[in-house]
Amino acid sequence: MRSDALIAACLLAASVPIGLELDRLGTPHQWADAPLAAPDRIWARLGGRKFRADALWIRLLQYCAEPAMVLERGEKIGPLAGRITALDPGFRNVYTFAGSLLMWQCDRPRDATALLERGIEACPNDRWLKYYLAAFTYARLKDLQGEIAVLERLAFAPEAPIILRRILANAYEAQGQVDRAAAIWRLVIGEGQDPGERRWAERKLARYGRSSETRGANTP
Repeated sequence: MRSDALIAACLLAASVPIGLELDRLGTPHQWADAPLAAPDRIWARLGGRKFRADALWIRLLQYCAEPAMVLERGEKIGPLAGRITALDPGFRNVYTFAGSLLMWQCDRPRDATALLERGIEACPNDRWLKYYLAAFTYARLKDLQGEIAVLERLAFAPEAPIILRRILANAYEAQGQVDRAAAIWRLVIGEGQDPGERRWAERKLARYGRSSETRGANTP
């Protein structure tokens, strides 16, 4: 089998079109400072980030199909996903696929959340990554109450999807923190721009009655 160095040399000899790399990766400032594993540095220097990321993506898919993945609780998923996204921070499928496996199949919720947070940092306008992080938080609420703080930051960030506020309010409700949930409902009624979201919030407040409003008025 050819070594990474030999393959990289072949790519250089073939004059790999670096311009195509930049089209996929975006402007260089998105990834220039990302730490790379030693075997990946040669590829990055030769403009082969996309090719290397794709090869590692295939390796990740193969690993996830092996019995070892279940036995090891996905031990290699995080490191592989980290290498891929260091090469190509905009590779959204890595965040969603690897994150989902870490959360729901491998019982590694903190690793899953950390990966999604990295994706959101790299792709702040990608609403789907925010959906996934919100879903992770809500699905594992009892085990990851501290992660709700992340959802709180996301739910009211500029251009945050509407569904995040619902998930956060439902998470509070599931915890019995109706006061905090009611505070979100009132905020949506007062400032929400979407009629459907306002109707949802109004129904929620009506369900709990004025007592929720009164208690929520004292919520910090």
